[in-house]
Amino acid sequence: MPTWLKVILVIVAIGLFGLMAIGLGGYWWFKSNRGRFEEIGKRAKADAAQFAATHDGAQCLEEALRRLDRAGGIMARAEVKVFLSSCIDEARESPGMCDGVPPDGEIMRSAAWAVDKCAQLGRPGDQPCSQLVTGMQKHCDKRGQPPAP
Repeated sequence: MPTWLKVILVIVAIGLFGLMAIGLGGYWWFKSNRGRFEEIGKRAKADAAQFAATHDGAQCLEEALRRLDRAGGIMARAEVKVFLSSCIDEARESPGMCDGVPPDGEIMRSAAWAVDKCAQLGRPGDQPCSQLVTGMQKHCDKRGQPPAP
């Protein structure tokens, strides 16, 4: 076997081992933090229920954006997304909130809509905002809103 082929095989083997180690490490980390994730989700849903009792869906979005501004890191952003999803599901409906929202399964239209929605909210190019508003999109999709033109 030529030397160059041996070198390539060793590199591939090291790469596969590295990917396997990363996968196992990620699995272990998620498993060991499962209780923490559940607690964060429960807290976000409780906050959302309390807020939704006296507010409408549009106000839930405004509050979620305020919380997003204070969120530091991926976990805090995920908590805000859970807050928004739970809040708009329980709050009074806001007229027109779901107008023009594409179905959840349409990936390209969804991405373009999220970017446009954040720009309308005064947050152009804000990736955390784009990720957040997909919670609103899921709510509208569950309601059975007719597809946007």
